[in-house]
Amino acid sequence: MAKLSYITQYISDISLRLFVIKAIRSLCYKNDSRISWKINEWNERCVANYLRHEIENISIDFPTLLGKPNPAVPANSIFIMWWQGEQNAPALVKVCIESVRVHAGKHKVIIISQDNINDFIHLPDFIKRKVQQGNISFTHLSDIIRLNLLTLYGGAWIDATVFCAKNIPESLFEMPFYSIHFGKYTKDPSHGRWTTFLLFAQRDNAIVKRTLEYHYKYWSKHYVIVDYIMFDYLINEVISQDERLNKLVDDTPIENQDVFELMEHLEDDDFQFKDFINSHDTTFYKLSWKHKFKDTDKVIGMLKGL
Repeated sequence: MAKLSYITQYISDISLRLFVIKAIRSLCYKNDSRISWKINEWNERCVANYLRHEIENISIDFPTLLGKPNPAVPANSIFIMWWQGEQNAPALVKVCIESVRVHAGKHKVIIISQDNINDFIHLPDFIKRKVQQGNISFTHLSDIIRLNLLTLYGGAWIDATVFCAKNIPESLFEMPFYSIHFGKYTKDPSHGRWTTFLLFAQRDNAIVKRTLEYHYKYWSKHYVIVDYIMFDYLINEVISQDERLNKLVDDTPIENQDVFELMEHLEDDDFQFKDFINSHDTTFYKLSWKHKFKDTDKVIGMLKGL
């Protein structure tokens, strides 16, 4: 979608006011000044209010849209998605997937792609149509897919660019809901309480299920996403309506605090990779396949050598 076309459609589908607010916020997002934080809070409040109003006034037949689970799928599986198929993934993604397999214990690792997605979930026709038309990006389709999988089967969703450095604790599969709560207050609506790139949940978990329902409500009406991180906004809306669910999130232990740190050091001179992993109490590290490494082969070799 061309930029001008996107702007026109956003204003038409959402509102000029919200477009201007988001534009102002984007100009100062990376600034750490007090006024920047105030503008960010203003933006967050406006987007949240807009979504709340939309969700309250849209009715859908969610149980029918959800579909039925495939009984052949093992309980507590780990789901990873690479839309083009694992064989076509970049080298860093392949290394990350293999790192999860090595540390998955008894849990089956299932790679979701465009070739097998229909074996696991049912996507409503309006979602498929809006993906084909370019209204829903593959990034935001993956949000819908992970919520479907966890609602129907439980288990874990791990992004394809998460490197797993240690055995995945069995306790994560036993919790009603788990995500990385790294204890650092951020400018996104999660404020460091969860990450959407790594989620564990019991089947039919209320946080996951209601967030999926809110996605369907939104996309049943709209053609443009209100905010790139709408997923976070919708989780926040779900837990803000139910103190029990909010407590479930707040009680998630603070851990994996260095989840983004490995990416910052992979190209350091004389970086001691194994010493770094052993000295950090972190299991999961978020990487990026889009990053242009100075020596990709060296980085891949280092990650493989753990």
